Amino acid sequence: MTLRQFIGKLHLWLGLGSGLIVFIVAITGCLYVFEEELLDVFDRDVRFVEPEAAPKLPPSEAFEQVRAAIGPDYGMMLISYTDPARTHQVWAWDRQDPEHWIGAYVHPYTGEVLEHFDYHDTFWSTVVHLHTTLLLPHEIGRIVVGTATLVFVVLLLSGLVLWFPANRKVLTTRKGLRSRFTITWGLSPKRLTYDLHSVIGFYLSWVVVFIALTGLVISFEWVKEGVYRLATGGEALPEEVRPMAAQPTAPEEAVGTLDAVYRELTAAYPEAHGVVVYEPLHERAAFEVQVYPDEGTFYRRIERWYDPATGAEIAEERFEEGNAGDRLLRMNYDIHTGAILGLPGRLLAFFASLLTATLPITGFLVWFPRWRRKRRSRTPEAPRATPAPPRTAAASVPAPVGKPARPPESRPAVPASHAEPS
Repeated sequence: MTLRQFIGKLHLWLGLGSGLIVFIVAITGCLYVFEEELLDVFDRDVRFVEPEAAPKLPPSEAFEQVRAAIGPDYGMMLISYTDPARTHQVWAWDRQDPEHWIGAYVHPYTGEVLEHFDYHDTFWSTVVHLHTTLLLPHEIGRIVVGTATLVFVVLLLSGLVLWFPANRKVLTTRKGLRSRFTITWGLSPKRLTYDLHSVIGFYLSWVVVFIALTGLVISFEWVKEGVYRLATGGEALPEEVRPMAAQPTAPEEAVGTLDAVYRELTAAYPEAHGVVVYEPLHERAAFEVQVYPDEGTFYRRIERWYDPATGAEIAEERFEEGNAGDRLLRMNYDIHTGAILGLPGRLLAFFASLLTATLPITGFLVWFPRWRRKRRSRTPEAPRATPAPPRTAAASVPAPVGKPARPPESRPAVPASHAEPS
């Protein structure tokens, strides 16, 4: 077996083993790219209101209204948008079950809870969990999806090797170049399926490889660690340490400080897309606040922590101040979704994911007919019974000795040089 044949076998069996997972992950990723835009269309009545001249409600009042609607045993975070027509979005997590999230839209001027919902019952929750865990338990599903993504990277690389013709002279002719770089329409379905798999796979490889690699960073801690070491020249990824307050502070004592910090940040960043404010997780925790300067991206966010008792700033993290590893990991999610390049990048990610979902299908359609033909050729056919010829007078006459008997309708085989093309 040659190296090329081995790569072909590897490509085939890895593709058959991971094809269904790749299809599901690609389709759900394609949907998720424009989640916010689709929500703005279908949930417009709760995501937008008529703007007013009054300032928007501070976090404490929004939290109070949501707790009145869903119950007191929840931690809260608020997403407040600079756009005066956008409603406050509150996310609440159950303190007894942190995986259970409730979402709510709050009127930013009146405090009315326009809608609250269990996030795990929504369509988008299903999409995200299919994309990240295939609806399996988190630790198991994350490994399954991550492994399939790693296999897909191998498929991309082996596919490029198989795309490159064994006969190098093919790429020196116009016809050969056209057969490799363009889909030939109007030929047999078998050839069309092969072109769809080979040509589309070639062009997609240069885009989807970035989506796949950034997905591995999300799935596997060892990949994240490796990316950080590669970007920093060997430095270990530091453990995440959350800043702590100097002294314990009861939640009811920190309400005024939280609102003051919110007003300060919204005044300091009037052009920012939005501000996210988290309630402290416990009495020694600091306020965590995030400012998002740009719409649609996360990597340039400004993260700050404040003492809930005094309102003094404890720590700050900015994209510009991090080392190469910090910046690369911050950009990872935006590269994964294409948002790093704005709307063109997200469109590129959308169509790349959509076309990626076709590769397992066309690959299967290329392989299955060949496999079926080989299976039939290897299966021996049962010998057919030859009916006895009718008894006639001529049939009862024995053939002359030394001369082989031959039915009159038989004829010698046609020489290969005169045979009809198959």
